[in-house]
Amino acid sequence: YHHGNGQQDIFYNRDDVLTISIHADPDYEYPYFSGFKSEKGGDRGYGFNINFPLQQQVDGKNYCRVLKKAVKQIEKLNGISDIALGLDTAKGDPSGKWSLLKDDFFNNGFLAGSLKRRTLVVQEGGYDSRVLGTNALSFFQGLYSGRYSL
Repeated sequence: YHHGNGQQDIFYNRDDVLTISIHADPDYEYPYFSGFKSEKGGDRGYGFNINFPLQQQVDGKNYCRVLKKAVKQIEKLNGISDIALGLDTAKGDPSGKWSLLKDDFFNNGFLAGSLKRRTLVVQEGGYDSRVLGTNALSFFQGLYSGRYSL
């Protein structure tokens, strides 16, 4: 839900790592100082940093539409995918304002898996313990299904 400002800072000037963040618009949500669409990378890294700041109310359908844009960017490059999985995008999460559901996490995982590349997933957010495990499982089921679909 929040911008990956740490990842952006680490890789901002590099052209060997594509960094993409889909997050709440920093005009209204933490960290307020980074994650703007205009931040595209510096020096050799220009064009290797892509931010998708989204409005306050986002459902699974709208998130998926943006994720498909991100996947198109990732498809242009070869390599390993590292996903910082923010499960705080779930409906009712106390840290976010979006409303993704279990099936949305499956669909997002499926899209990531459809890249059919080695993938490291690191959970970064998610604070509603009532649905955290369900949503994580759903994402990984989608990731597996996308990876091994025909």
